[in-house]
Amino acid sequence: MDEIPLILIVDDDETNLVLLRSILEKEGFRILEANDGGMARGIASAKTPDLILLDIMMPGEDGFEVCSKLKTNPQTADIPVIFISAISETDKKVHGFDIGAVDYITKPFGRAEVVARTKLHLRLSSARKSLIENQRNKLKQLTQAQQEILIKPEELPLAGFSVFYNPIQEAGGDFYDVIQFGKDIYGYFCADVSGHGLGASLATSAFKALIHQNAGVLFSPNETMQTVNSVLWEILGGDTYLTAVYVLLNKRKKSLKIASAGHPPVIYSPVGEPPYPVRTDGDVLGMFPNIIIEKIELKVNDGDRFYLYTDGIIEESMNEKISRAEGINKLLAKIKKTEDIKMAESITGIMGELFPSIGKAGDDILLMGVEV
Repeated sequence: MDEIPLILIVDDDETNLVLLRSILEKEGFRILEANDGGMARGIASAKTPDLILLDIMMPGEDGFEVCSKLKTNPQTADIPVIFISAISETDKKVHGFDIGAVDYITKPFGRAEVVARTKLHLRLSSARKSLIENQRNKLKQLTQAQQEILIKPEELPLAGFSVFYNPIQEAGGDFYDVIQFGKDIYGYFCADVSGHGLGASLATSAFKALIHQNAGVLFSPNETMQTVNSVLWEILGGDTYLTAVYVLLNKRKKSLKIASAGHPPVIYSPVGEPPYPVRTDGDVLGMFPNIIIEKIELKVNDGDRFYLYTDGIIEESMNEKISRAEGINKLLAKIKKTEDIKMAESITGIMGELFPSIGKAGDDILLMGVEV
């Protein structure tokens, strides 16, 4: 780090504040203090500390609530949070990690442990920032549009997907990818870059490279999206943005996790039930330095299907402009109509009815279907 790290200590006990300040100041760190949750969040937003040491048992907002609010605020979402508390129950600790904390120190704490864990997470945070900067510099070297070849269903047959893709220009702004992360674990991606032509395809190539670098079993879909956004923001500077959706399917656990960055909703079609849109909240990629992505997880069964697509599918029908709501209803009806035929035939049938003259479409067209 170029500057002396700034650490925010949050505790309603003055003795703990004094003790932690003494420990960390002797290590050369700069210190901020807060004795309640509201004050802590205000300081974090205004000063953007490099790390927060946060007590759990406090009057008013407890540490869990404070951490949750910090992680849903784009200004503070990336700040590492370490809980310091007398709470020792495993389920409480796990809950802390689930809401975004990076570590846990049990009271009464020792000086050596506080210093070691603080330095560790400051180094990890610095390394992540350096990684993002390194990726940004590498991706700036991209000079050709859509250098990567789009994967075909026959190349990854166990992923169970079929796809239709039709760009309106040779260098399209829509994109999809399917990646196998392990036995019976697959990632499905669909993105739509604002605009068309070379600029859009460069952003598309950057997105694909970043997905391959930052997706996998170690990261949740929303964590992957947030990291990808950090790099895209540095590259695009808000001039170009992407909507995107990432679906992580674990066939063994029968789990479907969805992270959507301002993208049209995934359509989920359970066996024997009507298909429906899975609506999620999330900021677009590349427009803001920090984004919030909602966590969505569904339990699925063999034979269930889900569909990813770009807005060209739902904003045109029979080659005429329609509203998004109307477009989603039309797509739901076509999916229901083709639910009993093979996935590849379903995709072909849906596209044939929605776009009988595909060459006249006014936007890139992308539809991917997956059967669990």
